[in-house]
Amino acid sequence: MSIKVLEASAGSGKTYQLSMFYVKLALQSPEKFKRIVAITFTNAAVNEMKTRILDRLYNLSIKKPGSLEEFIAFANNSKINGKPISQLNDDEISTAAKNVLLNILHNYQDFNVSTIDSFLQKLFRGALYEIGIRYNYELIVKNDEIYEDAVDDFTMSLQKEDPAFGWLVKFIEDKLRDNKSFNYNKLLKELTREINKEFFNDYEENFNKISDEDFIKLNSDLDRQMDDFLSKAKKINDEFNQILNETGYKESNFAYNGAGSVNYIGSKLENAIKIKDSFKDILPGSRFLNIIEGKQKLDSNKFNIDQMTQDKIKELMIEFNDLMNSDEYRNYTTARIISKQIHNVALLSHILQKLNIYKKTNNILLLSDIGKMLKSFIQENYMFIYEKIGVYYEYFLIDEFQDTSRVQYEIIKPLIEESISAIDEENVLLVGDIKQAIYRWRNGDWGIMKDTVDLDFFNHISRKTLKDNWRSYPNIVAFNNSLFYELLHLNNLFNDEDNVKLGYIKEIYIDPQKDRNVKQEIPIDKKDKFGNFKGNVKLYVKNDKDNDNDSDDEEDTNILDLVRKDIEQLWEKNYKNIGILVRSNKEAAMIFKYLLENPPTNSNDFKIISQESITYANSDAVLWIVFTIYWLHNDSNYARYMSKAFYENIKNENLSSYDDIINNLCKDMNFLSQNLYFKAEYLVNIIYSQLNEREQTFCIHFLQLIKNYQQEKSNNEVMFIHWFLNKGIKESVKISENENGVHIISIHRSKGLEYDAVIVPYVNWTKDLSDYMWFQKPNLLNNSKVPAFLLKANNELANSYFADEYLLEKTKKNVDDLNLLYVAFTRAKKVLIANIENKCIGKEVLKCINNDFDIETLGLLSNYKSITSIKNYDVYEIGELADNDVNNDSNNISQFDWKAKENVKIEIKIKQNYGLSTREHIAYGVLIHDIFKAIDDINKWEEKTDKILKKHHKTIDDSEKIKTKIRYIFNENPSVVDWFAKAEEIVSERDLAHDGKMFRPDKVFIHQDKIVLVDFKTGDKDLIDYKNQIKKYIEILQQTSNKKIEGYLLNIDRNELINVAK
Repeated sequence: MSIKVLEASAGSGKTYQLSMFYVKLALQSPEKFKRIVAITFTNAAVNEMKTRILDRLYNLSIKKPGSLEEFIAFANNSKINGKPISQLNDDEISTAAKNVLLNILHNYQDFNVSTIDSFLQKLFRGALYEIGIRYNYELIVKNDEIYEDAVDDFTMSLQKEDPAFGWLVKFIEDKLRDNKSFNYNKLLKELTREINKEFFNDYEENFNKISDEDFIKLNSDLDRQMDDFLSKAKKINDEFNQILNETGYKESNFAYNGAGSVNYIGSKLENAIKIKDSFKDILPGSRFLNIIEGKQKLDSNKFNIDQMTQDKIKELMIEFNDLMNSDEYRNYTTARIISKQIHNVALLSHILQKLNIYKKTNNILLLSDIGKMLKSFIQENYMFIYEKIGVYYEYFLIDEFQDTSRVQYEIIKPLIEESISAIDEENVLLVGDIKQAIYRWRNGDWGIMKDTVDLDFFNHISRKTLKDNWRSYPNIVAFNNSLFYELLHLNNLFNDEDNVKLGYIKEIYIDPQKDRNVKQEIPIDKKDKFGNFKGNVKLYVKNDKDNDNDSDDEEDTNILDLVRKDIEQLWEKNYKNIGILVRSNKEAAMIFKYLLENPPTNSNDFKIISQESITYANSDAVLWIVFTIYWLHNDSNYARYMSKAFYENIKNENLSSYDDIINNLCKDMNFLSQNLYFKAEYLVNIIYSQLNEREQTFCIHFLQLIKNYQQEKSNNEVMFIHWFLNKGIKESVKISENENGVHIISIHRSKGLEYDAVIVPYVNWTKDLSDYMWFQKPNLLNNSKVPAFLLKANNELANSYFADEYLLEKTKKNVDDLNLLYVAFTRAKKVLIANIENKCIGKEVLKCINNDFDIETLGLLSNYKSITSIKNYDVYEIGELADNDVNNDSNNISQFDWKAKENVKIEIKIKQNYGLSTREHIAYGVLIHDIFKAIDDINKWEEKTDKILKKHHKTIDDSEKIKTKIRYIFNENPSVVDWFAKAEEIVSERDLAHDGKMFRPDKVFIHQDKIVLVDFKTGDKDLIDYKNQIKKYIEILQQTSNKKIEGYLLNIDRNELINVAK
């Protein structure tokens, strides 16, 4: 089969499968890797996959013990350079791996491992002209700021007499009824995000053409639909009232005093007609139906109603029942729902038109636009795309396939179709796990992996489930096996006894036809490696004692105190990699604050890592820099006060007094005349050596933040400070997810990660739907130009034409909640602790606990049971907590990391505190240094130089001085010109990792018979360290290349070329 679908449950080794599959394909020939595309969904996953692939190639190339046997077992049916692997000896396989590795390193741009977004952008750039996009467009990754501008444009242009003003008033009234904020600008921006849903793509063009008159006409049509139904309902009510008037009877004279019977066609119906109600409270129930079917009496025991009157009323009840079960009632309900919420799409139509004007005026594209444009283009022009990007892809490896969106799939699908039609071998690998599909809110569609791909490629698909769990200890695996198996076999899962719905959910976890099973196994190779400790599971369940006496605050405090004590116990037993998984930012902030105020341990190495702790708002050093620049710019008393306060927080005996620093800065006109980045970097240099590692990390990231802002937005200091204090201050710095500490992280962000110990403090997330759902217009509105509606997701929809879609969405939401539970509980390697609350998803878990489910699934344990009680909590525990033996962990440590920046701690050197008198000279040298690194064609060096000088806003005089300096260097060093002119390939600043350290030569010139490494240096510093650095580069490359390796230092200031080998 051409396409293999791997169902990879949590911890089952999917990255191993992906990297081995890639290497198997790449070894077919030295150039084959250029034809392979590997796609995943995050940059961290990209780096991990690249590292694993290069590791395997490197290990094969050096014949690392076990690597050849492992690869041969995996790829026993494949070929290398046309020969079956079984016919090759170890040296031949090793040589092939070495050749492929070198080829990748020399052609790294062709190493196609990327995120799905990056891959689509590459395809998009290849077809800009044909799609009709200007080449100098700006791509916006974060949509929110653009949406804000569009909403602001819309609200600022509104006039009271505009129809849109009326829609806005209705929108605000609607939100006030829902007890939402009165900040209508914020609410409009939230509404605008609904256009991110892929459903909207097919209707966007129509919405751009809709006018206010179209919405006004639609409103009239809806009123007419409702009036048709209401007139028939009123006729029934009028006839009933006429009977009462003629006979003198009252509603209370009938059975049950009329309740649930005649009042449905009497007083209740009259009131529903008057207020144009949903009628859901008078839908005929069992009492009503029993009466019209003759199973119950219409009259009461206290009052006899004559038979003729009873017959007439029963006829009206039958007529009402028929009406409520007719298309007319569904038409009414549908029209009523739309009518109450038509303002949503009316406002969106206006905002969308403003958004499109803004995008066109500013020549910008949103990241979401790329998929929409590519989808329609590529289905007819995929071969043309290959021609434009200059490569033909034969092999596709797609990770996290369950989170692929429908648009992404429709773009990739034609490429896969072409691939499998041209090659008669297994050339497509799709890896994913529907149980871990938790990104539907970002357009992920697990239905593609579940069914669609089989329907599209049914003759080419083979499926395999990875059943072993390489991550978790046996007790964790056994517990999760039993829990999720039990959940899926509950007769009332989510309080629903609909067998069709329950079967739909169960099929996602268990499907024998597709070899899909929720249960995992412990690999045979690992069973003997756990020792006496098999893992620990602890569940807290609130008992019934004094439940009603605890306030919400007291309940939260109790839970937080349990979390703190668990962390204390874990830390004492050497568990230093702990994940606290939460559902909301509110929960994360509350836990973070509590642990800061009540630290579980005084250990020096204890730290809390969370979104809150790694935002710039938590850096005294960064805030000192920002407020200092702010004060120097506008002499604000507030800014000076804040600047001084943050400086006092970081000051130590080695730093000058605040007043001395500020006075010196105020006197230095050279400093004050510099740009924002220069000032910030200078202030960093003043304090950097005296900061702790955490603050140093913040400073480095802050400087990069400024650079990015200047490149993407503006060099204006005031604009940056305003942006930073409003938005930038909330941004987080990137840290390693494997860093020791207590990680407070959302379940969504924890996907793909693992922790020695996992704590889930709140197993209680709601099953509520999102605020809105999109629906295609119903048949009753065929004549309307409005193509779709954005409606609140509530139970009213169950009686409308949108019922099927609404009920399916409810079921999918149940799957989302179950999947979140699965992802949370499977992050744990050794310890899992959870607080199970008696609501929402927690209630479903409690059903299993109350059923006394056992963990005998794998024959490992007997029934677990409550062993103790703590603060009104019953505690259920499996296995005893043991000391953490970190030496027993078999972690994969990379031996050869190329571009593996995520896995290597980067040492960043900050320049010492140079005096301002020398800074100009240093900046001059650094700029020329950057230009040399950027030049890749000797014939176009001036063009490249002009671009960089323009970017740095250099004057004409400064620019000419710099270009004269570069010409002089070229004239005096003809060998440098030869390297640029004669090299087969020129590579700039590519990372080399060796023995856990990262090296980066400025320039690598690859010739037919040699490789030349060059570092460019400025200033008069001692060059011994730099020479040793170049020698290290040479040593690394000599391990992977047979070519002669030369290394040079080019001192730009002194115009001196030094051969480090001499």
